[in-house]
This record gives sequence, C-alpha cells and structure tokens, in this order.
Amino acid sequence: METASTTPASVDSPVTASHPADMPIPVFDPAPPHDYSKGGSTGSVIAILLIVFLLVVGAFYVWGQRLAEQRASQVIHAVGQ
Repeated sequence: METASTTPASVDSPVTASHPADMPIPVFDPAPPHDYSKGGSTGSVIAILLIVFLLVVGAFYVWGQRLAEQRASQVIHAVGQ
C-alpha cells in the first residue's frame, strides 16, 4: 500500500518567475507606525486641565449661590423681627 505525501510537490521545487506579472507585488507603507510612548500627550493634559478648571468654576458658582441665599434669608429674618 502506498502512502500519500503530506508535502506538495511545489515546495521542493524553486520558484522562478518567467514573466514580470508572475512576481509578487511589494507592499509599500508610506506612513511609518506612530510611537505613542514618546509623548504626544499634550492634548490629554489640556483636556484634563480644562475639565478641572470647569469643575472649580462650577464649585465656586454653586458656593456663591448658597452664600447669596444665606444672606438673603438673614436679611429677611433681620427685617421681620
């Protein structure tokens, strides 16, 4: 009984291109991969600073509103007595 070969016959023979169309086309990547570990975090830092700034401004606004309400209620109580 004959056993079948597990490797194709084309693996043993060298590949030759008889025509330029038979040659593989080289792949050219015009943009080199970007290395994000070398910085480029300026946008992230600006975004974080902007968010922190808006939170601080919002906190002062709410605090100012509460102070205004407390002063208004003190004036009303002082006038009412």
